[in-house]
Amino acid sequence: MKKIFINVLFFIVFTSSGSAEMITMVTCNWQPFQGEDLPKQGFTAEIARQALNRKGHTFKLIFRPWARAVDQVKKGNYVALFNPWKNKDNENDFLFFQ
Repeated sequence: MKKIFINVLFFIVFTSSGSAEMITMVTCNWQPFQGEDLPKQGFTAEIARQALNRKGHTFKLIFRPWARAVDQVKKGNYVALFNPWKNKDNENDFLFFQ
């Protein structure tokens, strides 16, 4: 199965000087880290938003149930999963960088 690059996106975005674009990722409500009802969608979302903004990009975070989020990233509907938990189940389908 095709590996999906999660943190590679951030490396490319942080090191590129290309044109600005909308970066859309999908995640689930995982409080206190991120959540639809949290101010600025949570502190992890705000960190990503500010980092991408500094490179001229706009960050959009979509909230779905976790299984649906994983499925939609595998189908290419979103750039990446936001803030995924690394475990044996998702290491087969996603590429993690530390």
